[in-house]
Amino acid sequence: MSIAAETIFLDGRGPYPVVRPGSTAELSDLVWEAITRGEAVFPIGGQTLVDYGLPPSQPGLALDMRGLQRLIDYPAADMTVTVEAGLTLGELQRILGEAGQWLPLDAPLSERTTLGGALATNLPGPRRYGYGTWRDYVLGMSVVNDRGELTRSGGRVVKNVAGYDLHKLHIGALGTLGVIVEVTFKVRPLPEARALVCYRCRDDMLAAVLDQLHLTATRPVTMSVVNPRAAALCEPLRGWAEPETALVLIGFEEKRTTVTWQLHQLQQELARCSGVEYLGQWWDEGEVVWQWLADFPLLPSPQVSFRASVLPSQTAYVLKAAKHLGELACVAHAGSGTVYGHWWEVDQNSLLQYLDALRSTAAALSRMQAEHVAAPGRVVVLRCPIAWKTPLLLWGEPATSDWLQRKIKEAFDPQGRFNPGRFPAGW
Repeated sequence: MSIAAETIFLDGRGPYPVVRPGSTAELSDLVWEAITRGEAVFPIGGQTLVDYGLPPSQPGLALDMRGLQRLIDYPAADMTVTVEAGLTLGELQRILGEAGQWLPLDAPLSERTTLGGALATNLPGPRRYGYGTWRDYVLGMSVVNDRGELTRSGGRVVKNVAGYDLHKLHIGALGTLGVIVEVTFKVRPLPEARALVCYRCRDDMLAAVLDQLHLTATRPVTMSVVNPRAAALCEPLRGWAEPETALVLIGFEEKRTTVTWQLHQLQQELARCSGVEYLGQWWDEGEVVWQWLADFPLLPSPQVSFRASVLPSQTAYVLKAAKHLGELACVAHAGSGTVYGHWWEVDQNSLLQYLDALRSTAAALSRMQAEHVAAPGRVVVLRCPIAWKTPLLLWGEPATSDWLQRKIKEAFDPQGRFNPGRFPAGW
């Protein structure tokens, strides 16, 4: 175990002493000792989203998970891998790549983001449209609970159907239910080729073009829309977006002959749409654009960042509303209905008005399709000045499922010691 002389401030609170356990046994002991003393436990990794949510509400101990980076088991022929949660996504991809495999998921700043952090924050990336979410690839998980015990859920094989998938409750829970220690993923073969094609689309035709893309005969893995202010932040896209337009990026990953056919087919389909113009395409040299799309939620130095989640068919309407909300840079993953945005300069009153407009738009769109929508769209603030943080600003009005989340929290962490204070109700 490494007890560093350093301390850390978490969202303006602290300082918290930082401890880096070197084994699961050490981690279990640390958690039990801290909770016995009545202290909170704050798991940290690459610290890419350490300020996500409300500020911590209790004193406690910061657990630096980067001491747990081992490759536990990798039967490549079974296409599964088991690793400790302190390993970064970038390092896992290098390990898998040596066997011609990969985990087809994105996380911002993958060279810093630990797997535990990626699971805890659960930010959808551009490839979600083609491959699914983190929940789709987690087969099993080991977690240290509030008694310092190592609990296991799921397994290490794809055909595992025993028990409940309790481990999936930890995905997106911000470390409030326990400390993720070990994860088993299913993986896929690396695609032979990847290509990204860029079109410029008039704003007034964007909804129609996206509707056409949802009906395409091709199989894109990403379908992203970049507004002009966001395009100016990406070197390969700079200068391509014009006023009253947006860039539409469609990505393919398969065999080279299949990708080539899909590019040709897509061009024929979009040629029938008005207001859309082909700009160019990249093959392997487009990796910088793929990575920029994945990193966009955590671009450096914006004053405020948010994520909106709506139905894919509603994406264009959210972008239309966003046009009138100040100097806003937006990237929308239209295949999954996820919209990310940044303001670099905005005052608190204007921010409240902008968020209210976005949330009202998402709610109105949900009401229009009430018969088909299980949950309304939501707008969540990822980053903003600490002094501005309130439950209403960060999360909006309470969701109808909040009571269920509180019940789960009470069952997993009745004393409220894991990362307390992050969610709206103080847990």
